Amino acid sequence: DNDDDDDDDDAYSINVAVALAVSGAAAYKGLAAVLLEEGAHAEAAAELRMSVEILRALVEHSPRQHFADFAAAVHALVMACRGAPASIDDAAELLSLTRQSHELLRSELRRAPYIEVIDYLEALADLLALAVEPKDRAEALSDAALFAATALASVAWVHRPRSLRARALALDRIAEELRAIGRSDLASAYGEASRRCRSRS
Repeated sequence: DNDDDDDDDDAYSINVAVALAVSGAAAYKGLAAVLLEEGAHAEAAAELRMSVEILRALVEHSPRQHFADFAAAVHALVMACRGAPASIDDAAELLSLTRQSHELLRSELRRAPYIEVIDYLEALADLLALAVEPKDRAEALSDAALFAATALASVAWVHRPRSLRARALALDRIAEELRAIGRSDLASAYGEASRRCRSRS
């Protein structure tokens, strides 16, 4: 019985830690968004870096059922990164932080292939849109190749018909962003994945 109590305590501790990590990451993300609006780009980058560190701890220690919280936090982080930094260095820093968060999300997708992936697909489209600027074109091409395999594979991982249309729309948007950076080869693959979703819906 004592062992059962210990297990319950451990589960409670994990759940509390996860809740604190998610809310903490959201708070840092919100502060970063305000700083970006005020033009304080270096300070915003520091806050976003802290958010990524919290998300890293979350993905390393959280139970799989908390994936939805993590995906939502990553998507919010990407949207916060879509401010307009004043310098190329700031832009590169924000892209780097966004890329780190997507790497964490990729690892979680591999761990829990049954989860909903629309948040991930939408966040990927946001990252590609952020990277379209000429100074970031090389990074955009690198990111497109890096995330393509995981995002395409994720289409086959979820079999809930009610979500297929939303997934197809997200894939269409990614294809559009890929065409904008000259990656028609990858865009075609996403377009085909979108058609498969629609044919199953």
